Amino acid sequence: MSAAADHAYDIIRRKILEGAFSAGQRLKESELSEICEVSRTPVREALRRLVADGLVIITPNSGAIVSEWDDRDIVDIYLVRIQLESLAAGLAAQRRTEAQLRQMDGLARNMSDLVSEGPGRDTEIEIAKLNNEFHHLIITAANSRALTAAAAQVVEAPLMLRTFRIYDADRLRRSASDHVELVAAIAAQDSDSAESLMRAHILSGLRMLREAQNG
Repeated sequence: MSAAADHAYDIIRRKILEGAFSAGQRLKESELSEICEVSRTPVREALRRLVADGLVIITPNSGAIVSEWDDRDIVDIYLVRIQLESLAAGLAAQRRTEAQLRQMDGLARNMSDLVSEGPGRDTEIEIAKLNNEFHHLIITAANSRALTAAAAQVVEAPLMLRTFRIYDADRLRRSASDHVELVAAIAAQDSDSAESLMRAHILSGLRMLREAQNG
């Protein structure tokens, strides 16, 4: 992918994850070209990559639109995440580098600091971005091409913002604490604990979503 396409991809992806482009919204190449300050060709390349990420779908009649997720989709994605990310955490405990461990620790501490600041839309957006980066980093640290490929769509799916908007202060603190405990297990190269902690962490998020769905 060209540098221009990388640039367009980063901008469009960020706007989707932050909610600037909402679910179901049509993404017009002409408008994206202006926003990203590139020609339409790199925009098309970026959209194809976003399709692979599961963030965009392209249909013959509507063109590119932001993916929509119904309640069943979301539950299914979390069920898949439980399997894949717990495996990733276990592998990461054995395969991570010291640099990756330091980065995980920094992300976990930054999330804890943000949680202590209290609720707010800007805080929720930043926590969601850090959370996504944290989970993606654990998959990277697992150093498994097969796992990375399998996890690509479920980790990149824009679910984090939706999740954190329904967290109360206590659950946000628990989530932040989960990340700190995960880093400690990975640092200790304790694969069993890392796998168990990740499974419990994602299950907690799934329970929260189900509670919200049942209203």
